[in-house]
Amino acid sequence: MRQRPRAKRWHGQIPATPADARVRLLEAAMACFARIGVARTTVEDIAVAAGVHRTTVYEYFANRDAVLAAVFLHEAKGIMAEVAHHLRETPFLQGLVTAISAGVALTRRSPNVEFLLGIESQGQAVRTAITSMAGWSQVVGARLAEPISAAIKRGEVRDDVPLQDLLAWVLRVAVSVTAEPTENVEQTLSWFLIPALSPPTAPARKAGPEPLAR
Repeated sequence: MRQRPRAKRWHGQIPATPADARVRLLEAAMACFARIGVARTTVEDIAVAAGVHRTTVYEYFANRDAVLAAVFLHEAKGIMAEVAHHLRETPFLQGLVTAISAGVALTRRSPNVEFLLGIESQGQAVRTAITSMAGWSQVVGARLAEPISAAIKRGEVRDDVPLQDLLAWVLRVAVSVTAEPTENVEQTLSWFLIPALSPPTAPARKAGPEPLAR
């Protein structure tokens, strides 16, 4: 009886590095999402699409939730790359508002990201991983640190708060409006984000009687 030939590992194209392997697995996952949907995709499906055994998937991702979170961050990086040019606009704070609101709009047009952000039945681990500050720091913080630092030096952004604390707060705002956007994201950010980051003005002098001349 003739034996069936074994399928080639990684479809015969072995990744050059662990990072390449992770990307290949994420691409396989996204291919599965497009074919059968996010909710129905299993680790076994991803392994078959990548041309590996499911144990190989577990070498790079702890579980299915970790794959879903990594796919979200992978796509979020692409979205951030599309809106990053707004961070070079003047005035900076308006450009920042535009970048965040445009990123939210792109996120909502991505079926994978939209599903992952709204995920409830799949387990809290996915949402926790997606909204972790570590993950968002990789996506947003890496591109935001330099332009916001330059804006501080130009006097467009307040300088009375440590840069890392300011960045962390902006990241939390970005996470919040992405996960739960308001009806008009740009308007909401203009109302609250711009005043919060603007340089503090000198306190107004209290009205009162002029001192008596001696």
